[in-house]
Amino acid sequence: MIIGILKEKACFETRVAVTPQTVERLKKMGFDIEIEQFAGLSSGISDDSYKEAGANIKANFVDILQRADILLCVQPLLQDMIQYVKSGCILISNFQNLFAMDMLKLFKEKKITCLALDKLPRISRAQPFDILSSQNNLSGYQAVLCAVNFSRSIVPMMITSAGVVAPMKFLIVGVGVAGLQAIATAKRLGAKVYAYDIREEVREQVKSLNAIFVSSIDDVLQDMDVIITSAFVAGRRAPLLIKNKMIKLLKQSVVIIDMAAGFGGNVEGVCNFKVVKVYDRLIYGNSNLAAKIPATASMLLANNFANFLEYMKDIEMDFNDELVKETCIVKG
Repeated sequence: MIIGILKEKACFETRVAVTPQTVERLKKMGFDIEIEQFAGLSSGISDDSYKEAGANIKANFVDILQRADILLCVQPLLQDMIQYVKSGCILISNFQNLFAMDMLKLFKEKKITCLALDKLPRISRAQPFDILSSQNNLSGYQAVLCAVNFSRSIVPMMITSAGVVAPMKFLIVGVGVAGLQAIATAKRLGAKVYAYDIREEVREQVKSLNAIFVSSIDDVLQDMDVIITSAFVAGRRAPLLIKNKMIKLLKQSVVIIDMAAGFGGNVEGVCNFKVVKVYDRLIYGNSNLAAKIPATASMLLANNFANFLEYMKDIEMDFNDELVKETCIVKG
């Protein structure tokens, strides 16, 4: 069987679905690997590295689409690419950002089976394939670094001969995988960190990271230097938590990072992949922050894909298996 890997076509995507290390693993499983030329360039992986691992490099992505039995993609295929895909192909990807449901109809018409690893059930045996956890963890880390880069102040407290510099105050809204990593990263940098989530049960997780759990964001917003939001549920519009009337009351120097921008945003006026100013307060929306650290993100993502294919091979591609059934959004 041939596994095909494309250079990602989405303008915001820098990751790649395999690394040379996972190519070697997949070869040992009996797969042939075909990779589009320059697919790993943004992640710091050369074509020669893939060749040394045993992959075949193809200059034309259409050749790969027409031959591959399995396609591994970071983002789902663009609509005009579907016509070239081999009938009966299995496409394994993250379909979380796919809002155009008519695309699924096209996959079905072409008899392409789509397995969405973002749909994995939250159970322990699914963890090795959990692309959301591996990538959201990195996104939470990167959100803090973005905020620090945008800020005009330093993060930790400093006691100097010229005076005392107070630590920056961070508010993390949404305590999932990304939020927890954002808390941990901000704490490591020396910030004073507050966190909010509608789920009371995460209070202990917040406390375990030495952050302060707040029951209402209204109580602390005006005192924050950085606000990072990551509250959304896949398939729904993200809840609007910070409205314009609230933004107007924030510090002039505040930096807001909205990780839910691609799902409508937690912050009013946010625009995905852009910096905007509302009442002169800086708001940066980015729902794909892991792509800003593609070397690490690709390594973890490639391991998720390889682990899943190893599992699929072990169960002999059984589509009645719980994990496969949960991830299968189109049966070709």
